[in-house]
Amino acid sequence: YGDEVSAEKIYEMKKRSQSKLLPVLCGSVEQVQMLTDFNDEAHKLSKHWPGALTMILKKKNTDETLAVRIPNSKIALTVLNHFGPLSTTSVNISGEKEVNSVEEIIEKFSDYIDYIVSDEMPLSETPSTIVDVTTKEIKIIVTTNYKGTKKLRDVLINYIARNDIQLCSKNQESMIKYNQASLLGDVVKGGQDY
Repeated sequence: YGDEVSAEKIYEMKKRSQSKLLPVLCGSVEQVQMLTDFNDEAHKLSKHWPGALTMILKKKNTDETLAVRIPNSKIALTVLNHFGPLSTTSVNISGEKEVNSVEEIIEKFSDYIDYIVSDEMPLSETPSTIVDVTTKEIKIIVTTNYKGTKKLRDVLINYIARNDIQLCSKNQESMIKYNQASLLGDVVKGGQDY
């Protein structure tokens, strides 16, 4: 994180617009706290880390935002705890399907990759739920049909029900009121691109 040369390489490799900010993986809540204004809402949701939860927080002492996640991968956590937070994104050409095998990654991106660190564990195919916690009102930016994240789903559903939450749509001018039934089965995308 903070390495402009590496960030440029990611944008080039993915053919990604530089208007889409790069999320940051961290190895611990303490790393997240070093980078962001870690508020009470973030603290409450952090019990779902490590895992497929990305939080958008304000960068420390600024109004700029940063998307952060602690992955549920022993090897990733080892790397992150050794080297510190890393800018990251899904492995794919921007707008295309994610690549989920080491063989495919080598085939598509070998010209850009210096090293691949892998183990025998399958790559995750669970997309991250993205929530904006820059204020006291949690905004759900992206949510999916969950697999194995029932506790997080229940927390978000209960939060929505208690607070009549509005989910952002792709068009910022329109807000969608959402209910439990639609949250369980749909994919909702919107807000700032990460």
